[in-house]
Amino acid sequence: QDASLKNILSRSAQYCERLKGMALHFVCHEEIRIDTCSYRHAVVWRRGPGGYSYRHLDLKLKQTDKDEFLYDYQLIRRGEENREKRILLRENGEAAYREDAELPFQRFWSEFLVYGPVGFLSEFWQPYFEFEISGRERFQAKEALLIRAAPNSPRQVNHNYGTIWMDAKDCRILKIVWDPRSLSSFSSQVPTDAGSDLQRELEWHVEYGVEKNGILFPSRQVIQEFLVSATGKRYPKYTVTVIYTNSKFFIVET
Repeated sequence: QDASLKNILSRSAQYCERLKGMALHFVCHEEIRIDTCSYRHAVVWRRGPGGYSYRHLDLKLKQTDKDEFLYDYQLIRRGEENREKRILLRENGEAAYREDAELPFQRFWSEFLVYGPVGFLSEFWQPYFEFEISGRERFQAKEALLIRAAPNSPRQVNHNYGTIWMDAKDCRILKIVWDPRSLSSFSSQVPTDAGSDLQRELEWHVEYGVEKNGILFPSRQVIQEFLVSATGKRYPKYTVTVIYTNSKFFIVET
């Protein structure tokens, strides 16, 4: 690692230690929207170069199911103990109340999202990853460094791959994009009844845009699953959008 990257990692580790060391009750609303698309499959014969016809699988949108949920989310942390709790407040526009409610989807999800940067950049975890600076771009009106992270050896625990958007000025984490390789259960293969020339792709990112005492907390999360044809056309299959609002912080111990 060059001196510039070492300095960045050192500063980001300090930031993560501040984040990890905050003993607080974090409360917010999770506004969750889920769009699930279903398609009908059609085989289309198209003429290619040289006049030869080739088989192409085309998807036609059949319907999109939309669901919306509002949760009261609580992150409770004391010492090394973490706990998440959710109360369902509204479901598809109707008032609801259910304590210790589970999320309406379990396909892809991450616990303790507020501590996402820690899993890559804390003093403890940094030695388990390889890092590289992959570029710069503007994000949230800030100059951001793009840092790629990958495990430096095979392991079962915390084998995440990702790209981290880091504030070039103070090394606070602005955004994390998780690579599908982070999910051991994710496969790019689509069941054969959906067509043999389809693949699956996953895009997953979280933005950190809520600030408290110099620490950035989640503001938005998007999980998208696509079906991809042999020609590269992408069809959205499943989209989860989470907006975090009404954030409140109750410090109980320092």
